[in-house]
Amino acid sequence: MGDMDRLRKLAQELRNREETTKSLEVASSRQKSMMPDPPDIPGFDISVAYTPASEVSGDFYDFFIAKNGELAMVIADVTGHGVEAGIIMGMAKATVNIYGRIYDGPAEVLRAANRDLAANLDGKTFICLTLTLLDAKNRKLRIARAGADRPLHFNPAWKPPEPQELRTKGLALGLDPGERFDQLLEEAEISLQPGDLYLQFTDGIVEAVNAEKEQFSEQRIKDTIKRYPRASTRELLVILKEALVDFTRTRDYDDDITLMALKVREQQASRKAAFL
Repeated sequence: MGDMDRLRKLAQELRNREETTKSLEVASSRQKSMMPDPPDIPGFDISVAYTPASEVSGDFYDFFIAKNGELAMVIADVTGHGVEAGIIMGMAKATVNIYGRIYDGPAEVLRAANRDLAANLDGKTFICLTLTLLDAKNRKLRIARAGADRPLHFNPAWKPPEPQELRTKGLALGLDPGERFDQLLEEAEISLQPGDLYLQFTDGIVEAVNAEKEQFSEQRIKDTIKRYPRASTRELLVILKEALVDFTRTRDYDDDITLMALKVREQQASRKAAFL
């Protein structure tokens, strides 16, 4: 191969890279546009922090109005990264959103969504997801957890003031076509009190490691909650993100990180929900 041929080949490779980069940028922009701002619900303070590890993320979250007028809050993590994970993310998000408007209750929604997703996935790709329905009028949460990290529930007035894990059972979406998933999935209900915090997160924050290969861990999240019991949801998520940076000494992570926090206001003054 002559020098001119090598130059032509190099030029073509550069053009291909440019096209790939532009395609990823477009995909990233479109994906971010699918992530809604937190809603402004009187009596509640809601915030989200979303940090993709690459141009196209496998994490996603969503807010929509469910069948009975409850606010549906979704947080999820698709296995893998990149374009394939992004495609599955879009499919899972749409599926849960559709069935959330048809079925009553988070467990029934996830059972229906799993039947569709399991039929279209290869059995190796799966989605860890938690669906929470907020009944704002009656201050109640209904929760179903499909293989996702356990949400934390906390109130600074508790004695002792210790964040509690929501230990419901459930397989990840897409692993089992129906019967086993349906049998294992549990639904929980929480009656909310003024000052209550409900925190959800994907495993990216828990499994982030420092130079010594030590994980950030769920315990550090709990300790941060206890250290700042009166923080707003926006303040708490900023504090958690900075605590992670202090721990890892980086802002570049191997996995996507998503956090979602809901707090019951102790006073009814309305404040705008926050997106970080």
